[in-house]
Amino acid sequence: MKKILLGIVLLVLLAPLAQAATLYSQSGNVFHYNEANGITPIDVGSDKVGEITKANGIRILIGSEHRLLWDRVDQVTVTGKAVSQGYMAETVVPEYSTDYKAVYFPVLKDWPADISANISGLRFRAYTTNVGPHDFLGLDTTGDSVADVYDSYEYSVIGTGGWLDRTAPYPPTDIKSTISLNPAKVALSWKRPPDYDWTGTRVYKTVTHGGLKVVNQDMILDRTTDEAYEDTKVQAGDEVFYEFFSVDASNNLSESVDVVLRLAEQVTPEPITPPAPETPTEPQVSSELSQLTQLFGYYKVRQAIKCREGVNSGDSGCLWARIDLIYAQKLLGRSDVSISLTARDLELIALRIVWPESRYQTKCVEATTPDKSCPALEKSIKRAHYFID
Repeated sequence: MKKILLGIVLLVLLAPLAQAATLYSQSGNVFHYNEANGITPIDVGSDKVGEITKANGIRILIGSEHRLLWDRVDQVTVTGKAVSQGYMAETVVPEYSTDYKAVYFPVLKDWPADISANISGLRFRAYTTNVGPHDFLGLDTTGDSVADVYDSYEYSVIGTGGWLDRTAPYPPTDIKSTISLNPAKVALSWKRPPDYDWTGTRVYKTVTHGGLKVVNQDMILDRTTDEAYEDTKVQAGDEVFYEFFSVDASNNLSESVDVVLRLAEQVTPEPITPPAPETPTEPQVSSELSQLTQLFGYYKVRQAIKCREGVNSGDSGCLWARIDLIYAQKLLGRSDVSISLTARDLELIALRIVWPESRYQTKCVEATTPDKSCPALEKSIKRAHYFID
């Protein structure tokens, strides 16, 4: 197999740009085609008050015409005056736009003049060789997703051969479901990821009905380029578990996005009982145990699927599926399954809880309007700390 080396060649511009805020990358990047590659650190600077603010943060852009995407990383490291003087945290959890053309970093307070940050740990996904020359990273300081300052170094991509693609695509997003009865059916919709080598969406389906736990999966869609599907092979009383994956040209699968639906609940929804004023905590505990009882069968099915033979022991999907199942089993006092968390599992939980906690703080605690993902984030954080605290 031939190898493509993509070199990002950084050349100094002859004339400096007029904007005062600065964005500088460093030279020496060599990329492999179809891989996620680390890039050299990026320096962001402020020459006067008001260029970098807490409200807008720092957003670094890739041109929409470039066949490059940011590769998602859990956190990056920041050094420089911005850290030593308290304007940015030393470790930052990046936020990415839905098309992965922009990456955002929070700022703790407005920067004065002569402050800079060195950001390391970012990665690119390169899909082709038709990038450059005269292409630049952009810095958005006003929060409108338009570059206000461009990198003072240009980059181009150079290809010399072939390279095996082992980089999984991003998963589908914005998955929605609508249940209809008489006749029973489920309408599903989603959005494809931005990967340039994406070839379609794959969907698996698992059904539980009448207390029967079905572990075998049915693949109901494979490499579909559609973004909607109507599942008519359901009936009232079903609990249906869908797993969505993106597939690329090299048959790499993305992380899964899971959807669980209970058709019976659409027919006979349970009434909501307000908590009794004299014992405000008891109904909450009872409600959680009731939910865990209802979901226990689903947790068993999901754990069997996520941790099936051949899955890496450190796989995030398997780990979180085991957390939910073991948590429910312990609180319900059951002994249906004989699985446990190892010392390595606990280390991984402690490392991976950082991103949900940061997102919960930003999207739920500090946000004017909490994000719709807040209840799920809060539940995951609570269950993780149940084991690591």
